[in-house]
Parts: sequence; C-alpha cells; structure tokens
Amino acid sequence: MKSMSELRSKHFRVLYHLNYYDGPISGVCLWNGETHYFECRDPDSMSRTYIVYKTPSTDMDIISKNHELFSKYVGTHTEYDENGRRHYNLRPYSSHKKFYENQAQSFYTLKFDIRKKYLENWEILGRFKSPF
Repeated sequence: MKSMSELRSKHFRVLYHLNYYDGPISGVCLWNGETHYFECRDPDSMSRTYIVYKTPSTDMDIISKNHELFSKYVGTHTEYDENGRRHYNLRPYSSHKKFYENQAQSFYTLKFDIRKKYLENWEILGRFKSPF
C-alpha cells in the first residue's frame, strides 16, 4: 500500500477533511478526477490506513455544499493544497453560527448515517496510508 505522498498526483489528492482527531479521520479526496469520501478504519493506530469509497453524486453534492458553507463561515483550515499542506484561514468566531444556522439538514442526516447505512454498500476504490 502506498502512502499519500506516493499517490499524490493530478489523479489523487486529499481535498479536505470532515472529521479530525490527531489527524484526519474522514474527508473528501480527488481520485482519478472525481471527488469521493474517504475514512480511516483505525483512527487509534499510529499508521493510519484510509479507505476511499465510490460516493454517489447525490451524496457528494450534499457533502460539497456543506463544505462550501463551512469554508465561507468557519474557515478553510480543513482544506489541503496540492502538496498536502493545510490552509490555516479561520474566520472570525462571530460568523461561525451562520454555518450552523445554514447547514443543510440533509448533510446533518448524511453525516451520521454514512457509517451505519452507506459504507457497506459503497464500492471501495482503493486505500492509502498517512502521513498527510
């Protein structure tokens, strides 16, 4: 299995994370020109392995729209550039509540249902290892 730095190219890179604890746990990546959801299978491991899932376009649209709102009102600190480095642009705290007020119910539902309902039915496209 290759590390993310070995895979990084115009065909693969992490775009942003959705969940983070001592490193990304889940997020969205570019895989062969398409965006897909990825998730760490063992977040407590020192060497994390991530699984990339073929994500239905309707679900990817919900995730992407929510991320646009997050970037607008909270910040771009969850995003990665072409070299795998994070942005550190945090918006003023006073604007954060606008994200929660505008967050789509469809994303809130999807976020909590992904692991329970969807991942077992989504095709696995590949795997990659940290570090980011």
